[in-house]
Amino acid sequence: QGSGSHEGPILRAFVSNIAYQVNSAQLRNFIAEKCKDAQLVDVNLLRTPAGKSKGAALLTFARREDVERALKLSGEVLEDRVLTVREDRGKDAAPRRLGGPGGKGEGKGEGKGKG
Repeated sequence: QGSGSHEGPILRAFVSNIAYQVNSAQLRNFIAEKCKDAQLVDVNLLRTPAGKSKGAALLTFARREDVERALKLSGEVLEDRVLTVREDRGKDAAPRRLGGPGGKGEGKGEGKGKG
C-alpha cells in the first residue's frame, strides 16, 4: 500500500486546446452536460506561474467508464475550440520535447538546389 506505482485503471483524462477564457467551472459544466451521470472528482485547469490558463486541464473521475466516456469528447467544440481528450498517462508518458537548442540553422548555406 502506498508504493506509488500506478497500477489499476487510469481515472484521469488530459484535455487540450481549451480556449484561454474558459474556467474550471465552465469546463466542469461542459463535461457534466456531455457525460451525463459521470462522477467527475476534480478539474485541474493547468496554469502558468503567472496564473494564466495553459489551455489544458486534467480531469479526475471516480470510475473508469467515466474516463471512457470523456475520451469520446475529443473533437467536441467548447468556446469555438475543438477539444482534444486523451488518457492522462502521468509521469510514465514519454517525455515531451520542449523548445531549446536546435531548430532552424544560423543562416549558413547558399540556397543550392532551387531551380
